[in-house]
Amino acid sequence: MMIIETDLHLNPHHPSYNRSAVEHLISAAQDYARTNIEGPSSIRLISTRSGEI
Repeated sequence: MMIIETDLHLNPHHPSYNRSAVEHLISAAQDYARTNIEGPSSIRLISTRSGEI
């Protein structure tokens, strides 16, 4: 499992949510996992923003 902590808002209902940035982060994580991890893997994003963990 890959855990990624980010300061991005992950709640799509938050006014500062940036869909493009979140999708870019997910895509980059998937590319990294595909290239560097053998076998099944999972990715978990965790926001370090107050109240979003």
